[in-house]
Amino acid sequence: MDAWTLHWLEASGSLAELRSDLIGEFDAAYKTVSRLIPPPRLDVLIQRLPGETIPEMGLLGRAYRSTIFSMTLDPDNPNLLPSLRTGTLHRQIVHEVHHCLRIAGPGYGWTLGEALVSEGLAGQFVRHLLGKRPRALGERRYPRRSSSFPGRPEDP
Repeated sequence: MDAWTLHWLEASGSLAELRSDLIGEFDAAYKTVSRLIPPPRLDVLIQRLPGETIPEMGLLGRAYRSTIFSMTLDPDNPNLLPSLRTGTLHRQIVHEVHHCLRIAGPGYGWTLGEALVSEGLAGQFVRHLLGKRPRALGERRYPRRSSSFPGRPEDP
């Protein structure tokens, strides 16, 4: 991981018990990105913030600019360990790297439409590199609408 520097923010709590697993996931993501392009030079802020993550994953990524993104983890969330074991963290890292690349070029965007495009492109970057959906949050969570409602066809 020559181009990425991991910064462990510990004021809100240590991640020592997960550090080797996290380094392994960042190393794997670095290798994944390097199969397509030279990985960009990045500083990655890694922090523990209970209750401040996506509940279904126990983690949250955020790109700040072309050279910095953060990965927030909640070890108290029961979904964090499965996210480490199933590749969810790996996918999220690749997703955030794409955001940094996009910020370095045309930018993330200022409108809802531009943000939707950026999120979709990051998801496709993950899919291209890993052959998988970027994250479980893209799955349907609601039952299909019934065709018994007049004028409302069932979702495809």
